[in-house]
Amino acid sequence: MPNIQREVLQLIRAPTTTPPNPSTLKSTIIPYHSPLSFNPSLIRWLCLFLVFNTTTPLSSLAHPQPKTQLQPHKHQYLDSAVITETHTGASDVGATDTNSTGQTLFECNTTAIAIEKMSIPGLNEDDKKFIDRIQSSIQTVMAWEKDIELIKACREEIPWETLADPNGPYSDPVNDNNLQGNLLFLQRLCRWFKSYMTWVNAPPCQVCRHEELEFQVVRGPETDEEKQGGAKRVEVYYCPRCDANTTTFPRYNSPKKLLETRKGRCGEYSNLFGLFCRSTGLETRLVLDLSDHLWTEVYIGDQDSWVMADGCEGVIAEPSMYEHGWGKKELCYMIAIAQDHILDVTPRYTRAFLSEEFQNRRRTHTSSEGISRQIFQHLNQTMLQSLPKFRQKALELQNQLEQAELQLLQQATRWTEQEIYGRGRISGSLEWKTARHEDGTKANGDTNADYHSDDDDKEHVAGFQIQSFYPPILDEKLSLVVKPNPRNRHDAIVVANTPCAIGEEETISVVVVDESYLGCILQSRSFRNWEDTQEFVNHIPPRRIVLCHGKCPNASRLQDSKESGTDESRNDSCGPIDMTRLGGWKGTNVLDGGVVYVGQVDAQPDWSFCTTIDECPKGGHEVVLQSIKDLNEGELKSFLKSESKTAPRRVSGRLPDSTMPLKTQLMASAEQKKMAFESFPLRNRYSGYTTKPNAPVYLLGSKAYPFQRLSPRSIDMSSDDVWSTFHYLPSPLVPKSDKESTDSGATVTLPSFDVPLDLNFFQSSVGTQLLASGNTRLMISDALQNSQLIAFYFSAHWCGPCRSFTPMLAEMYEHLKEMRPTHGLEIVFVSSDRDPNSFQHYFSTMPWKAIPFDTLPFVKQSLNATYGVQGIPSLVVLDAVSGRVVVSPNESRQAVATACQRGEEGIERMMDSWLERVPPETTELLSMLQLSCEEDMVDKRGDNVESTEYLVSAENLKPKPFDAASRIKETFETYTAEGMDPTQAAAKAIGVVSEEQKTMANGLDSGPLYGRAIQIGPHSPGNKFDQAFSTLCHQNSQSVATEALSTALKYVRNAAKEPWTPKFRTFKLSNKIADSITRAEGAIDVLEGLGFDIFGTKQDFKATIPAAADLEAMENKLKDLLNSLDF
Repeated sequence: MPNIQREVLQLIRAPTTTPPNPSTLKSTIIPYHSPLSFNPSLIRWLCLFLVFNTTTPLSSLAHPQPKTQLQPHKHQYLDSAVITETHTGASDVGATDTNSTGQTLFECNTTAIAIEKMSIPGLNEDDKKFIDRIQSSIQTVMAWEKDIELIKACREEIPWETLADPNGPYSDPVNDNNLQGNLLFLQRLCRWFKSYMTWVNAPPCQVCRHEELEFQVVRGPETDEEKQGGAKRVEVYYCPRCDANTTTFPRYNSPKKLLETRKGRCGEYSNLFGLFCRSTGLETRLVLDLSDHLWTEVYIGDQDSWVMADGCEGVIAEPSMYEHGWGKKELCYMIAIAQDHILDVTPRYTRAFLSEEFQNRRRTHTSSEGISRQIFQHLNQTMLQSLPKFRQKALELQNQLEQAELQLLQQATRWTEQEIYGRGRISGSLEWKTARHEDGTKANGDTNADYHSDDDDKEHVAGFQIQSFYPPILDEKLSLVVKPNPRNRHDAIVVANTPCAIGEEETISVVVVDESYLGCILQSRSFRNWEDTQEFVNHIPPRRIVLCHGKCPNASRLQDSKESGTDESRNDSCGPIDMTRLGGWKGTNVLDGGVVYVGQVDAQPDWSFCTTIDECPKGGHEVVLQSIKDLNEGELKSFLKSESKTAPRRVSGRLPDSTMPLKTQLMASAEQKKMAFESFPLRNRYSGYTTKPNAPVYLLGSKAYPFQRLSPRSIDMSSDDVWSTFHYLPSPLVPKSDKESTDSGATVTLPSFDVPLDLNFFQSSVGTQLLASGNTRLMISDALQNSQLIAFYFSAHWCGPCRSFTPMLAEMYEHLKEMRPTHGLEIVFVSSDRDPNSFQHYFSTMPWKAIPFDTLPFVKQSLNATYGVQGIPSLVVLDAVSGRVVVSPNESRQAVATACQRGEEGIERMMDSWLERVPPETTELLSMLQLSCEEDMVDKRGDNVESTEYLVSAENLKPKPFDAASRIKETFETYTAEGMDPTQAAAKAIGVVSEEQKTMANGLDSGPLYGRAIQIGPHSPGNKFDQAFSTLCHQNSQSVATEALSTALKYVRNAAKEPWTPKFRTFKLSNKIADSITRAEGAIDVLEGLGFDIFGTKQDFKATIPAAADLEAMENKLKDLLNSLDF
């Protein structure tokens, strides 16, 4: 018998779950180099052999699987089993189990469900294979939970001390600048794991160690080792030197075996890396990419999100890596699988989700989006049924929140500049990556690179959503710190222990501090170029304290222009950028070297400091100012300003029972809570509080900043069930409504004039009447009254993308209506529904106007042609005055999606940018109308004018350069007019002006804060932990302090018993046990000093013991603290 027949017989006799398909044998089994590869007689012989020498039912041969289009000798380029459908039915990780009847089983804990019992009508063969792939991966994930000894073995492999070393081999201080806590640990763990494993393109010959082997076939497991290691597929390689097929590469699925071999491709990498992540106590999911890749996602609490982590690449938090970086063109389904839930997370990893091409690729795996949703629903229900009710409820809420986020991402059509990952794949040989189209080359063009928006050029400025914050100033001393190389980006500038820098890469962070209300942070901004930085500085009111840190990429260009003489209009004392308003600014040397600055506007106190990042002391520079109350006329007042739908970054405790018992707090109204806080004797130690219905009153310390705006729709809650934050600010920044009552927010005052609508244009476009809510017909003049922008929304209920986009558009519309009830945006629905009932049903979900269904036949075709509408949903935005297009359909949808992702501020910024695009004639006309109402507007604006002018000067206050010649001439003329001899007058004038130049650096005086610094020099952090422990001891009774520390000790001991269990590492501050910590003054700061992370989520505030924490050291420290309590 020829060798090829002998090999095939050996393969056929191997036990398999699904028999080979005769129709595909010649492309999947027979070696490419064999002269018999395409011998028809051999194929017939193999078919006869299958019939008479296997137990396979003949019926299975009557219904062969769809032929897989594979090229011989290219299997080695695939991560997962390319023979999956024709040989084993298994994915790259996990295996598909079958029972005696051939039914596929799904097992989770003690639950099993057959596909036939999923009660999903209309499942076809593709859908069933889709379920098979998911259930294989479920079993892989469940294997992470079964063997405690294996988890312990993983923990012993991890180099904990090396990963904790900031100067270790897996640390990257430059790229890790924005990472901290578990996110930083995950990045270092990912880098280490990449070096821990060995990537296998093809194994060396097991006989002669020759490395250039030829791939032959894939077979099932034969040896005991292969079976025990869960190798459902074994790759066989031919060695030309030995002339034998003796080398195998089993694709092991058993994590225990992988811990032994430490080699493989992405299937093995993701399997073992997921187990390592789980062993550290991090919640971990496996992401199954049906275009043949796998990676993990890890939940990071202080980010309140799942973070991508690819152990093959050593990369985390780069979801654009696969589509944009590698250039994968086959993405379709990315499914996140945990031990207790499953979620389709595809929109996180693509910006083409709603495109026709992408949806067509998904249809090769499932028959419809509806079927895939039902599959996920059934699998989730099965996984949840064995869990406790409280855990089910928490998971359901968590999934709702994540699905809301993913729904927003569905609408995005391009990766933003911040999201782009620009590298091709690292793991694998170049030949292998090229064959898979994952080397980063964009042979078909990169649509994202071609995209350009005018708005991108305008986004040079970034700022926190809420910029003003008044940190608690203890002992009437204000600390100002700038750090050259901060451990995280916000730490670059610290005001009164509050990290407040924006800190984006290659930007200048500028923080403005109120010199009157000593220490109040007024603004925190970030700029990408020096021109915008200068413009901002020139509008800061005089005497404000300013801190700067960072560098921007255009510094060299500006310096070159200076040296070439192309920018002679700039002030030479500060190089090409004029920052002469900042006392002590050093000029050109900080442009290329990056700036570290502390000083004042229009003043040069003795404590001003300016240098380059490299020349700044390593630990930073600090200035401590003493109280300046004696300099201020009268008493400066601050008030609580309310911020609805807003949460702080973290909290420092809760209102103690002595002020309001916890049970009362949970039932109290907003007004009662405010009264209780204002009666709290120690409220001056805090910046304010945050609360919501049925929640405690949480207190805000210096680390509550920055605040986060919350969107009720994005968290799937009613507007009453979200956090509201109340924080002290200077009187000019607090609306009268907050000073007088508990009502949150200030109303927006709008012009009183009417917008002159182009009535003829809109009547000819859509008819004379529009539908409003309740099917009320309005004349078009009434329906569009006082709207500056009119948008036509082309949509239909039968369109899936439309149904996804409409709720997002409604969120934007309702917020704009709240902020701009007039002089804003109105939307008109242009329906593509096929019948009146569908139209009525769909329109009933919309808050805007609509063209009546009976009018559509007369106007719709014309509208489509006029505005180039080629598909739905489409949104075209027009100027109400002229009828001209302001925002085209090509960019409006992306703009809405991006704005909604950024929250309320993003929506408002988008609206402002749209209004800036109206024709100049419209702008001029509206300006004239506004001027005619100027006096009335000023009366209505009230505190808003005061607030704006307190932060920003309407006038550009750029100082005029000191003109020595003019000053000498003026002085000379004065002396000669007094009768002085001209020669003497000239000499004296020159001398006087020379002395003036010496005493007035850049024309600035010393200012009122001169001599007020009690400390200037290198920053010394001090022992904040001792300060926190002292507060705990002296502000609480001994029993309260003891109970707080004892509770913390219990949490640490529980984590030490099972450090791999997430539930022992994280707890809500609101639960009954943790409340003994939350209610104790200073206890949360003590926990943070011990190494706990404190953070807020959309639902609650939590504490977590980081994965890298030294639990033994934490336990010993808590024991020492308990022993040292002495009152």
